[in-house]
Amino acid sequence: MTVINTNISATLASNAIKRNDRDMTTAMERLSTGMRINSAGDDAAGLAIAARMQSQVDGLEQAVRNANDGIAMLQVAEGAVVEISNMLSRMRELAIQAASGTYSATDRAALNLELQQLFLEIQRIAVNTEWNGISILNGGNDQGDATATKSSVTLQIGAGSNQSMVVDLKSWDPRTTWNTADTVAAIGNTANSISTGTDASAYGSASLVYDFDADNASDDVQVSSGTSSALDKYIDITTSTNAAALVKQIDTAVTAAASERAKLGAYINRLEYAADNLANVAQNTDASRSRIEDADYAEETSELARTQIISQASTAMLAQANQVKQSVLALLQ
Repeated sequence: MTVINTNISATLASNAIKRNDRDMTTAMERLSTGMRINSAGDDAAGLAIAARMQSQVDGLEQAVRNANDGIAMLQVAEGAVVEISNMLSRMRELAIQAASGTYSATDRAALNLELQQLFLEIQRIAVNTEWNGISILNGGNDQGDATATKSSVTLQIGAGSNQSMVVDLKSWDPRTTWNTADTVAAIGNTANSISTGTDASAYGSASLVYDFDADNASDDVQVSSGTSSALDKYIDITTSTNAAALVKQIDTAVTAAASERAKLGAYINRLEYAADNLANVAQNTDASRSRIEDADYAEETSELARTQIISQASTAMLAQANQVKQSVLALLQ
């Protein structure tokens, strides 16, 4: 049937042009943004999955930075303990020297002066060693009648809310004391311990709790050092008896320092492995997100070329469809 009011061919061509233009616009948008999913309409489920993965990646990357911050803090602590260990070795040397009967009281007084200064420097390092404003070697304690509280830092190591790491560092302040790994006791009246010769226990317990798993499970690992005491008597080598007694106390302190360095090194190594694992998980998760969300340029350029060709062809066919109706006019001549 020949009609002029309705041009089905032109309508079909026009609809084809609209669909093709929509596909061309989508291809151009994906090539412009590099994203396969630019709106929920592109892939609702894929958008939700990609958003969750991106959030996971962001959390993992921050966890890596947190782990590196923890490593940096422990390295600062280790460096300070190294210096304390070196001074303890020198103090031991002075004590052994003063214990010899070949030295006069004047000689021992000179040796004692150096030893006292080394002791004060250990105390200064313990009090003033900080990382980012956080005291890490004195337990956050002041001298006097008080209740000691552990110096602890909580780090978020993982993408989940329960994946935290609490670092409790050993106090190296000779004026303070810890009693157990988990319970801290009251400090006695140590305000005058240095000058009067009363007991002033040194070195304390330490515990380290790290949970660096990246999934939603809470995997806490706690390492406690227990209780150790060293240099807990008045520092004095003005007599050979005092000097000989001090050697034993310094030996205990040297052992504690070596143990602390080994422990800090172990923690640092573990954190390095944890950071590497977190980075690997973040990389793989990001790759999974990319496969869902990112545009395949080879595919999209092919799609753009296809739609451009179809656009030209459909436009030509629309012109042909409109031209066909012109032939009906010949019947009226």
